[in-house]
Amino acid sequence: MAVQATIQIDFGGAALGEDSHLSCEVDEREDGLNDGDTDFYPGEAAYFLIWTSADVTYDTPVASAGTIHAASVGVVEREETIEFAGERESALSVPATELVSVQWQGRALGDLELIAPQRVRATASGVAMAVVTYRTTPDAWRLQSPASLGGFGGSTDYEVLIYIRGYGPDA
Repeated sequence: MAVQATIQIDFGGAALGEDSHLSCEVDEREDGLNDGDTDFYPGEAAYFLIWTSADVTYDTPVASAGTIHAASVGVVEREETIEFAGERESALSVPATELVSVQWQGRALGDLELIAPQRVRATASGVAMAVVTYRTTPDAWRLQSPASLGGFGGSTDYEVLIYIRGYGPDA
């Protein structure tokens, strides 16, 4: 028996800035709030993380079953591979506060600097890939799933929808 969460983010047609950002994912870090678990059972808690740019706000997430509560996570380190395709700049998947390390995979384009929360710039332009570790500060939330779900004969194998309504700077 398992609980599966689907996450939906909606801006309701609001105008967003070019660098506006809102994303969410289950905390699957080995040292994270779920201890690396991504499979959850009825009655268990599942933690998820939300990242925003400075110009984006959002309402408290809403679940189709169970309850959602704010949690605390602080600063986390995140690692990802980024690509440079004839450019000096590349994007990070979530807003960063600080670069920790860079490991070039093959051709190196020099030092990297964080020029915006989701943008890095290399010393030189070119074609390259780098594994980047950086610090980021997401919001943490806990979904407490119900032990069973009514309407399906008390099923203990079900899905939960988490809805996040975001607002851009003009909202």
